Amino acid sequence: LVFGRIDLAAAVEGQERFHVGRIGVFAEDQTQLVVDWRAPIAEGFYRATRADPMGLRRRRAFHCRGRRLLAIDDVVLDADAGVPAPDDDALVGEAALLASLEGPRTGRMSDVVATVQAEQDEVIRAPMAGLTIVQGAAGTGKTVVALHRAAYLLYTFRDVLDRQGVLVLGPNGRFLDYVRDVLPSLGEHDVRLATVHQLYPGVRAVPDDDVRVASLKADLRMVRVVRRALRMRQRRLRTVARVPVGRFILKLEPAVVNHVVDTARGLEGTHNQRRRIVEDDLVA
Repeated sequence: LVFGRIDLAAAVEGQERFHVGRIGVFAEDQTQLVVDWRAPIAEGFYRATRADPMGLRRRRAFHCRGRRLLAIDDVVLDADAGVPAPDDDALVGEAALLASLEGPRTGRMSDVVATVQAEQDEVIRAPMAGLTIVQGAAGTGKTVVALHRAAYLLYTFRDVLDRQGVLVLGPNGRFLDYVRDVLPSLGEHDVRLATVHQLYPGVRAVPDDDVRVASLKADLRMVRVVRRALRMRQRRLRTVARVPVGRFILKLEPAVVNHVVDTARGLEGTHNQRRRIVEDDLVA
């Protein structure tokens, strides 16, 4: 439950010390005993350095096995504390991180919330707006960071995402079996996991071994077929539409929408490029 502690340079709501864990825990009098790792105040646990202490005097990481405390990593961030400066490139929760790397494999991915590094935390806490692309070589932690980002977004924007839903899309069932325990271990149980062929209910994608069909799909003439199909599905708005956008409901008037769409149709670019223009114009 608890894997770290932060000591603040200045008290927040009467507290100078917070324990950081997988979920938030409060006492009966509403005193916060454990801060959820996704809370803003816990950000310094992952990113604070002597150069930028982020309001912290000390960061302490615990390495536990079950109920047994095995090691403590203590980093003093206060430049006036009279202790040697820590290496700003030091790993967060080094003992726990090394132990997790050396530990036995279970065949399932587990959360790394106790050992998230500063660069990973930047990705996890990136703004929700727009598309976030994470690139890296195999084994650099892209998948586990993406899952922790999903947990962070659900915590931070729960009122929005509970309504819209969160989907984790994987390449195959074996991959989903491998990662399916991560989000529940972080307290998130309402995320849907699916492969591409499971996206549309009642329809299952299967490979087609017919060489003639494969050749037809790869033919450049299919571009014109797909373009015509898209145009056939572009219909003018006839009645007022209400569309959820973030925390708000956007009311779309037919005259306004049709004018924006007609303008976008006259522009150069692909369907998706012009669709983005329509979205931006309507939300602006």
